[in-house]
Amino acid sequence: TGPGVSCGVGGVRLQKTVHRTSDAKTLVSGLRCWSGVVCKWICKWRGGRGAGELRGCGPRCVGLYVLQDVLSVRIIFGVGVASTEADAERGSRDRIVAAAVELFGERGYERTTVRAICELADANTGLVPYYFSGGKEELWRAAAAQAIGSAITDLELELALAESSSLAARLEVTLRTIVHSAARHPELFRFIQSAADGSSPERHQWMVDRYTRPAAELLRALFDEARATSLLPDVDSATLIYMVLGAATHQYLLHREVQKVVGVDVFSDASVRRHADAVVATFLRGSAEVDPQP
Repeated sequence: TGPGVSCGVGGVRLQKTVHRTSDAKTLVSGLRCWSGVVCKWICKWRGGRGAGELRGCGPRCVGLYVLQDVLSVRIIFGVGVASTEADAERGSRDRIVAAAVELFGERGYERTTVRAICELADANTGLVPYYFSGGKEELWRAAAAQAIGSAITDLELELALAESSSLAARLEVTLRTIVHSAARHPELFRFIQSAADGSSPERHQWMVDRYTRPAAELLRALFDEARATSLLPDVDSATLIYMVLGAATHQYLLHREVQKVVGVDVFSDASVRRHADAVVATFLRGSAEVDPQP
């Protein structure tokens, strides 16, 4: 981001957001050049000796150079503080998006307010139009990108790392990644469910076109290849995708129910490992290469 103006104590203050040292040097050089031009103009108008010759300049020029030095310090100092300010801004935005994912997933779009999101995020409501010019709708889309987009990226990364491995190994990576994503971020799947509740077909279609269909196509290509070699049950891949997703995610969506009925903390590391082992053992077959992990 470039230089900007913001309101501070005592009126308007100059806030420089310079991120590279070279930017600061350029701005300071320009400021000095500007000071020299103005000084020359003042001296010529008042009959002084010329630009930068402070001994012959009047108080206006001296004041000009003092202002130049003050602003130069502010610009250079801005290099050091800009990254901190930017990190703080990103932190506020990230908290708002994370809170939006959670509340949109729990309450749906219509029953979730911007105020409730900001209260959960411990953020000022004025930050929402600042970060999301489209208001609540744009915030919802940012939440979709965070919830679903990040999960797809995680899966793509894991598959890329296992690209040279056998088909069975890539399948196991896929199944375990889905389970671990559901355990780490159950709000992700609640978000998808809330978007598919029928209250907003347009919003749901946007999510399907942008995120869930590409994710399903990624899984379908892998599952089709696995079915052809009998590594997965001979079930239509479209059906198999939702069978896998249900088995991998359901207990995390119903974690309170599971805790009360069978007394299991589904989010403990041991429970997540056992659950991933069970999903792999249930769906992946016909290969001695795949061993349940401890």
